[in-house]
Amino acid sequence: MVDVPVQGLAELDALLKTLPSRVEANILRGAVRAGQKVVADKAKAEVPEDTGDLKRSIRVKTDFRAARRGYVRADVVAGNAAAWYAGLIEFGTGPFYSGPGTTSKRAPYVIKPTRREGALYFGGVIREAVTHPGIRPQPYMGPAAELLDGPALNAFVAYVQRRLPVEIAKAAT
Repeated sequence: MVDVPVQGLAELDALLKTLPSRVEANILRGAVRAGQKVVADKAKAEVPEDTGDLKRSIRVKTDFRAARRGYVRADVVAGNAAAWYAGLIEFGTGPFYSGPGTTSKRAPYVIKPTRREGALYFGGVIREAVTHPGIRPQPYMGPAAELLDGPALNAFVAYVQRRLPVEIAKAAT
């Protein structure tokens, strides 16, 4: 989560307090969601695509209960059952080893010469151990979060400017 300083919130808060709390919460929730949609769209554009599962999993998640507690929250999230690896792509992984053996500081992996049941089938070959070099980081959420103080904030302001006069007019009647 990134905190972005915004000016003029005191004036907006004073104006919103003249409206019913339900309307205030709806306007702010929609505005925060509009800003986060800009971030989600950027993340979808930056994410590496293989099957498309990770791209489809990126979404804006709004906490509807938060408005009752006095604040509004929306997060851009990635990952679901099909794209469980979202964090592994963003941050990468270190090398890892699987199989019967030991590791030490000097030798990366020592394979025990015994054959055992349950050997691994990897890359079309039955192996007792697998060495994986790891995955390099491919950030997509980090670069998208950089939009929070520019385009995302502009989308927030535009949503409030568009919706607030309509709600004020409705409240007056």
